[in-house]
Amino acid sequence: MLRLPSVRTFRFNSLRRGLGTVLALATTGGAWADCPADFDGSGVVDGNDLGLLLGAWNGDDPTFDLDGNGLVNGGDFGLLFADWGPCPCIDTFDLEALHDADTPGEPDVLTLTDDALITRYSDRARDRHAREGQFTAYDHWLSFYWEQRVSEIEIEDRVARGGSEVIFRFMVHDRLNPAEFRTFYASGGAVYHNNMSDYLGQGVELVEITPSTEWPGETEYHYEAIVDRKSPENSPLEIGDRMEVELSQFLQAPRNGRPNYYGTAFLYVVGEGILPWYAKAREEAETPEEAAVASMDSHPVPVHGRLGGRGTLHYQYSNEPEHRFKQMAGNIAMASGHRFMHGRRLHHTDFSNGAHSEPDNPPLSEHAGDLGPNFLNTSCVACHVNNGRSLPPAVGAPLIQSVIRVAVDADGTPHPVLGDSLQPFGSDAPSDSIRRLEAEAFSAMSGIQLETCSDVGGGENVGYVDAGDWLEYLNQPVMIKTPGTYRINFRVASDVGGGRIDVRRMGQSGVLGSVDIPDTGGWQVWSTRSLDLTLPAGAYRFRLDAGLGGWNLNWFEVAELGSGSGSEGAAILAGWDTVDGVYGDGTPYQLRSPIVSFLGTTPEFHSIRNATPLIGLGLLEAIDEETILALADPCDLDQDGISGRPRLVPDPLDPSRMRLGRFSAKSGRATIREQIARALNRDMGVTTTMFPVLDGETEPETPEVSDEELELMNRYAALLGVSARRDLTDAEALRGETVFIDSGCNNCHVAELITGLHHPYGELRGQTIRPYTDLLLHDLGPGLADTLREGDASGAEWRTTPLWNIGLTEGVSGGRAYLHDGRARTLEEAILWHGGEGEASKEAFRTMPADDRAALITFLESL
Repeated sequence: MLRLPSVRTFRFNSLRRGLGTVLALATTGGAWADCPADFDGSGVVDGNDLGLLLGAWNGDDPTFDLDGNGLVNGGDFGLLFADWGPCPCIDTFDLEALHDADTPGEPDVLTLTDDALITRYSDRARDRHAREGQFTAYDHWLSFYWEQRVSEIEIEDRVARGGSEVIFRFMVHDRLNPAEFRTFYASGGAVYHNNMSDYLGQGVELVEITPSTEWPGETEYHYEAIVDRKSPENSPLEIGDRMEVELSQFLQAPRNGRPNYYGTAFLYVVGEGILPWYAKAREEAETPEEAAVASMDSHPVPVHGRLGGRGTLHYQYSNEPEHRFKQMAGNIAMASGHRFMHGRRLHHTDFSNGAHSEPDNPPLSEHAGDLGPNFLNTSCVACHVNNGRSLPPAVGAPLIQSVIRVAVDADGTPHPVLGDSLQPFGSDAPSDSIRRLEAEAFSAMSGIQLETCSDVGGGENVGYVDAGDWLEYLNQPVMIKTPGTYRINFRVASDVGGGRIDVRRMGQSGVLGSVDIPDTGGWQVWSTRSLDLTLPAGAYRFRLDAGLGGWNLNWFEVAELGSGSGSEGAAILAGWDTVDGVYGDGTPYQLRSPIVSFLGTTPEFHSIRNATPLIGLGLLEAIDEETILALADPCDLDQDGISGRPRLVPDPLDPSRMRLGRFSAKSGRATIREQIARALNRDMGVTTTMFPVLDGETEPETPEVSDEELELMNRYAALLGVSARRDLTDAEALRGETVFIDSGCNNCHVAELITGLHHPYGELRGQTIRPYTDLLLHDLGPGLADTLREGDASGAEWRTTPLWNIGLTEGVSGGRAYLHDGRARTLEEAILWHGGEGEASKEAFRTMPADDRAALITFLESL
């Protein structure tokens, strides 16, 4: 008799641990339950298991001694046949929910009372207006953004309850001069029908000045404006009326930074609240000529385009693609505005010296010196550039924006020297193998001048560099004692960007290498750029040529990569393995996978994990566990070839509590806070109370980032906004969506999910989102498998990557790289790497007509 797999179930258990609801889950945890005769772990008791039993006949191996009598014999033979067939797919374990009805929660953004619909949200100061693409200065961030540059806004919509007016109340931390409040967009980049102000009593009133209790030392300035007519019609407001609003922050006397700013363009729909918007007429224009003259008036983005729910960002018309993943959610709550800014400051802090990554911001000096002793990078943004995907380096260069997991065996056992993560840099004092040369200590030069330097250490720097200028350092030889890969660090500043330093060895023809110099934000805003060179042994007297001018140089130094006393060596992208393939129509393609070599200790097993986009993380965290578990089918009971399973991970603060993994490539982290704390520890060598023990160590250290600061970083990462879907009426994109579904891609990349009602942050609760993920693990076959397990996740299992905003990758990251190690250069390649549970969808894509393939990619690019 064949035993059929049991039905997968899960249920709420009445058991409570503290404030946490525990789910009693009946499913598989990656192994088949109550099936001792399944010796090969296939999930089926069959002839293979019988062969293994016969091979152990008359022995005493306890694995095959099913009846426990000390001998493998006929009794065990009978028990094996009693279990013949598929194993039961059931195992019960406790899973504790992150949030439940007892979780303390902040106020909702939207509240309906007897008298009004109340919306409470935050805004930030901006450089220019939303539609001024010529300035490219709306989404970027100005200095001192965390100080006196956040507004808290309350909208009391009485029309929603039968009244006649909408009252706007806003609070800022510096008096406005004037308090300019724009309503009802009219035309152009920033023309509104109503420019209300407190100047000469034009509709805005300063109603109260009070000391801030929440932010001691600040003063709160409370303003109010009332709108009771629709413009330009001059008619009474009605439910459904669109009212775009913008609060300009013209500060009277801020402590730091410039005084005058504008604000975010929000669309308020009477009776509904704040909604993401787009210029409907422009987006639906049928020709570029029509779009060029179409109205830019704001309309709500259709529901299916609101990928991030009500917090979806409005369309970007400021021509700043690189800044798109840096924005706070469009419905960010009052409780979050200031905290988001302080979390952002920590996110942009270099933990070696406390410096901020953006110009004209003071260092966070209390975190100078926190880095290391071993580390991969010095700040969050050093890997998550623009909060987007990291790109693979050039062949021959080290992987310094990717986590390299290492192990001594396939089970993921930490390496005795390297721990579980490779940290190529050490923060110990430089050894004799490093030599720093001051730029002004040249032996000869052409065309340059010296000036006073404001960088750390003062002194002078080289400046006024034009193309063709050069510097020689004949009297300062650098001894390269052994051949190897060396890093040359250049301390540079530029207010224009586009420069290039060509490095030569005096007495030797040719250029050793070149380093590009970006716009650092000013002639005295200093940044370190690096160039890695493979050098033979010998004495090197360097010459620096200005291949392109427009840069200042303070110093440069030469270091053997991985030579510091705390370093663990480095991982180098040695090249690419390639695999050729052919589409069904005969069109050839080529896939690639990285080849990694190691300087220093070479781990037996490793896996590359590129930095991933940070948008929408809070929304994923807010999805209830039962919503995700309902998508799981670990035994493929519906026989569709898809067997996604949840991964359970222990709470790092209480390992007896099991949580649902949601984050990282193999769902190894249950919360954003844990993901951040782990990255601080493993990537930067910075400790927290959650992870006080550094990689490879055994003793805890004093936390360097406090719990309060970790919460600020958590708030920031949780509330980065998701952009709206684009091309909503494009026939090709809409057809591609149908192809996506028909190919079965949506079986794992689930389009629509709803967040739960109990997350602490009000803006994340009850949102209908479209992330295109199920947050489950899937076996994607040997082609994508790495060489080591992570807990109970096999090398071939990967969490379904969310697809929202995947079409913005190139604009944000400056290039394209997909999948866990960046191997895929295009979305087509990413699809073609799918195997295992994704094999059928991959084959559907590979064999479909070329125009269907193109349509599917167009759809993905619209997300």
